[in-house]
Formats: sequence, C-alpha cells, structure tokens
Amino acid sequence: MNTAICEPGIQRDLWECETPPILFSHPNKRREPVKFIDLFAGIGGFRIALEKEGFKCVFSSEINQHCRMVYEKKF
Repeated sequence: MNTAICEPGIQRDLWECETPPILFSHPNKRREPVKFIDLFAGIGGFRIALEKEGFKCVFSSEINQHCRMVYEKKF
C-alpha cells in the first residue's frame, strides 16, 4: 500500500503525482465494510460512488421532496 504523498506541504493536482496519495486508511482487520451516513443525499451520487468502493450506507437524509422520491426509487 502506497502511503507516499506527492511533495508534502505543497497542494498539487492529483494527476501530477506519479502515484496518487492515499487519502485515508482504515484499520479494518475483519474486512467489514466501512459504514457511512449520506447527509444532504441529493439523488444518491455520492452513495453510489462509496458503495462501489465497498462502503455501506446506514442512514440517509434529504430535505428536497423531489430528490427524496428519486433516492427512494433507487435505494
């Protein structure tokens, strides 16, 4: 696992790094999915991305009625 960060202390575009930095790591030894909550969920784009990476949504919240209707149909 690469933990090197492209030129520490200097904010650069990730595409300029030879290998992108690891944004975070989770010491999940039992290989259970990392759980998250989807606040301001919209129509679920962020949830889709996280679930593709193996994360598990345990709660979601959206105030907009139309977005909620789309979200409920998808999930």
